[in-house]
Amino acid sequence: MRLQQLFLLSAVFCVSLSAAPVFAKSCAPLKPVGNPEGANLKAANSISKSISPASVGVAKDNWNTDFEIPNSIKFSSYTVLLTPDSDGQYDVVSYLKYANGKAQTAFEKKGVSLGKGKTLEFTVSPESVTTSPYQVNVLFGGTLSTGKSYTLKVLGCK
Repeated sequence: MRLQQLFLLSAVFCVSLSAAPVFAKSCAPLKPVGNPEGANLKAANSISKSISPASVGVAKDNWNTDFEIPNSIKFSSYTVLLTPDSDGQYDVVSYLKYANGKAQTAFEKKGVSLGKGKTLEFTVSPESVTTSPYQVNVLFGGTLSTGKSYTLKVLGCK
């Protein structure tokens, strides 16, 4: 009898553990700032661009894209999703911009090889929990990637 009670108790304990809530991150897409040059805004706040030649003199490149962080929401991290339309080598840098003029380099990889349709995903976090950035900037380009296209999306996560 005692063995049956222990077995029943362990079965109830296992069932209650499996029913424990799973705490998943809650993420929301951030909106691109303005209408970046050469950009095609897509559904769910993603953006598609073709990489321009590097800046020369007064001609600017379009390698940077800013995403607005609503000041009414405090996110703990930001997830960047980059999907190139072509195989190639790309420079990828992400900054978090603050109202005091500071820009935190949150991610940086130069000459990273990415495959066509393969999404590069990375998460960046503010240096401090007391100050929140107002924009996420993503630089995606490079002299070896001129003319190639990609899709970019940034999520704010709690």
